[in-house]
Amino acid sequence: MSVAEDSQAKLAMDYDRSKEIKAFDDTKAGVKGLVDAGIVEILRMFIRPIDELAEELIQVKSTLQVPVIDISGLEVEDAHKKIVDEIREASEKWGFFQLINHGIPSSVLEGMVDGTRKFHEQDAELKKEYYSLDRTTRRVRYHSRIQLSQSKTANWRDSLNIARMVSGQIEPEEIPPVCRRAYVEYLKHVIKLGETLADLLSKALGLKPDHLKAMECAKRQGMACHYYPACPHPELTLGVDKHTDPSFFTILLQDQSGGLQVMHNNQWVNVEPIEQGLVVNIGDFLQILSNDKFVSINHRVVAKKVGPRISAACFFTGVFEPPKLYGPIKELISAENPPLYKEFIAGDYITKFFSKPLDISDSQAEIAMDYDQSKEIKAIDDPKAAVKGLADSGIVDIPRIFIRPPHELAEELNMCKSSTLQVSVVDLSSIEVEDRRKKIVDDIREASEDWGIFQLINHGAPSSVLEGMTDGTRKFHEQDAELKKEYYSHDRTTRRVRYQSNFQLIVSGQIEPEELPAVCRKTSVEYLNNVTKLGETHFDLLSKALGLKPDHLKAMECAKGQAMACHYYPACP
Repeated sequence: MSVAEDSQAKLAMDYDRSKEIKAFDDTKAGVKGLVDAGIVEILRMFIRPIDELAEELIQVKSTLQVPVIDISGLEVEDAHKKIVDEIREASEKWGFFQLINHGIPSSVLEGMVDGTRKFHEQDAELKKEYYSLDRTTRRVRYHSRIQLSQSKTANWRDSLNIARMVSGQIEPEEIPPVCRRAYVEYLKHVIKLGETLADLLSKALGLKPDHLKAMECAKRQGMACHYYPACPHPELTLGVDKHTDPSFFTILLQDQSGGLQVMHNNQWVNVEPIEQGLVVNIGDFLQILSNDKFVSINHRVVAKKVGPRISAACFFTGVFEPPKLYGPIKELISAENPPLYKEFIAGDYITKFFSKPLDISDSQAEIAMDYDQSKEIKAIDDPKAAVKGLADSGIVDIPRIFIRPPHELAEELNMCKSSTLQVSVVDLSSIEVEDRRKKIVDDIREASEDWGIFQLINHGAPSSVLEGMTDGTRKFHEQDAELKKEYYSHDRTTRRVRYQSNFQLIVSGQIEPEELPAVCRKTSVEYLNNVTKLGETHFDLLSKALGLKPDHLKAMECAKGQAMACHYYPACP
């Protein structure tokens, strides 16, 4: 049994998640404490959902590279213009780029990485003083989770957070002694770089150099200093879930371990570490201010067998106190380019961000321009003409209720389309012959175990009955809309035959023929007779495939109740 299969088996047993979280939390030793204890299997709370793990297996492995921008020669006009152009292109197309020759001495960068390592690798008892999940009152805190109680899974990392700094102002004695000097020195340099970057981003948006600075976008900072221990089963977990940043922009220092990935063209792209380089990413706030000219993109950190990986992210989050409204910049909106977002308060946005799982980045959606989903549903439901009614009306754009979430669309595009596998086909001919019947049972067993789905051929239902059923379903859906309205209902409890969108024509329970629509009555009755008989045969075969007596499932009355859904999928623009 593989590690993943073994993990799934364990997940099926009784499991008290809150008890496991509490036991982990009470140690105040973080993920590193688990590694130091010599664990071989990772705790269930770190294991990603099975559907995520399955998707991971078919992700396209990209060879693309995040843009690298050299900002040396900023004071030279031609070089300055080239840098602004490169930042504009990277911010519009990637939302990520790496900076080199940024002016922060290598000794300061190395000191920051070393200071973070020293904090996390010091005695656990010394770290406990800083252990806290309280975001509201503790400015310096160490923890292993941000919102584990709301998240699907925990992340394989420990963090030291320094929050609510105004232009880097924090009392040095608040910072742990083991990394105090290195942190103070790094903050001084990275905040200066942030101010330069705000000027460059302003110009890249076609604004005056001091525009973002005047809006105080770079005035407040927070810093997260992460430590990712080696993981015994990195394929089962993540260092950080996919997310966007609730900031104007983020400057990240990472060591040479790798693991950071950014979503680009629906592929995960590795952000390969550059010696003395810094990673910059556009945050949600700047995407909103730029009215989607710049993009805040999902990124994540994969867990690794070798570690630790060390990084330090400095978030530029703007003014919190007194509360200040931010929104699309007036110079960037017009009649042709109307505002896509409402104004927001940075503090409120961040509070919402941390109140939900990290991999559900819908905070931007919450402040998108007003959209009344219930009103749209009612408008579509009231005519009782369903999806075909929309198609018949000649729509060019589909209503928003039909549009899948962006993360689903991205994942869909990421899926491998090159599979040549075929669903199993089981031939039921000569089922009365003992050797054939044994082979049929073996085929059904294998298909049910490996696939959970298979196709039947030579099953005994006449082709005329099958064609009649398809034709009857088409006739029902393509008849005049007024004739269908009689059957239109969302009432699942009392209506045995009902027509609707998002299930179409439903037939359930013991049905009287006259309850069926006249246009498809005869063909539906004929098909139901044949398919019910086939269902009884199928239950006998499934019983034998399970190693039971042929009538076992039938005796349990598994085949006694049926329901039928007759779908019609109009062409979609």
